[in-house]
Amino acid sequence: MEQSNGIPIPLASLTRFQCPGIDSVSLRFCAGPEDAPAFFRIHENRVEVDGVDRYSNREDYYPLDSMKRVLLSESEQHHLHLWPVVEIDHVIVAFGTIEPWEEEDGMWVFLIQGWVDPSWRGKGIGTALIRWSEDYVKRLIASEHPGARAELAANASSTEVSATQLLLNEGYFSPFTVLEFCLDPAVQGENLPLEEGLSIKAIDDASIGKMVQSVKEAYESESEDGRYVEPLVEETYLEEITQPPHDRSIWQVAWDGQQIAGQVIPVIGRHFGEIFEVSVRKPWRRKGIARALLLRAIKTLKDRGVQDIRVYTLSTFPTKAKDLYQSVGFQLRKEFARYRKPL
Repeated sequence: MEQSNGIPIPLASLTRFQCPGIDSVSLRFCAGPEDAPAFFRIHENRVEVDGVDRYSNREDYYPLDSMKRVLLSESEQHHLHLWPVVEIDHVIVAFGTIEPWEEEDGMWVFLIQGWVDPSWRGKGIGTALIRWSEDYVKRLIASEHPGARAELAANASSTEVSATQLLLNEGYFSPFTVLEFCLDPAVQGENLPLEEGLSIKAIDDASIGKMVQSVKEAYESESEDGRYVEPLVEETYLEEITQPPHDRSIWQVAWDGQQIAGQVIPVIGRHFGEIFEVSVRKPWRRKGIARALLLRAIKTLKDRGVQDIRVYTLSTFPTKAKDLYQSVGFQLRKEFARYRKPL
């Protein structure tokens, strides 16, 4: 995923941030980790109002230590100009982020996110922040990607009522949704046999690269035009799955001779287990491989005492993974709508 080149546009040259009815409001860019306590306070104040699950890895929520690490990293990468901060009488009442990436069809996407402390909602701050951010993105595009195809993006979950309404009011639409499923506690999983010729074999240092290639191949050409698809970068994926909490001893990988047919990667996190990856290469589909590996992964997690098991997929995914998950006992828990807006 290619990112912004990190060259900030001077704040003084940008549109002045204004919120009608609030004279003492101002906007600045994030100062770094020292802003983390205020950001965390806003997120913590949102938990009940927005129905935030502190432990879900699809929620926009960071514990204080994590927020400090994120801001330190952003500072080191010179990305603090992508974090607008709203203050009233020098007290932080809202903040946002802007994250750019390029998708497979060549579209540059600029994800705008913003969070307003619940005690300051209903005063137009959220509307002012998103409009300021949109104008800022246009300046970034002109500076960093002149002539490129680009669009805006935003997120809101099914429990973030005010954020959803704001996005709809501002002309955003939702082309797809991330679905969060939670496994019925009664489901224990099982070791179903694989089709003749297939076997379960462990992944070692010599074969992990082959498995990453298998994952990438499984997703290739799933979208005819590459719309709304972020390319899988093998190096980034490999780095992620070789770091804690990933444990290759619990991975379920189906082999056909020397070739990998498919893989299911479970992960045991601090608060719940997750089915991180479910993918089968096209020549081996419709053979029950995904279902068999998924049930084996569930059994492995249950055998290790994991009771809360979750999985995520897209509402529009061509393989209809959600049907597979529901067929083995996963139940829809929450929806995370992804929004877009043309520029």
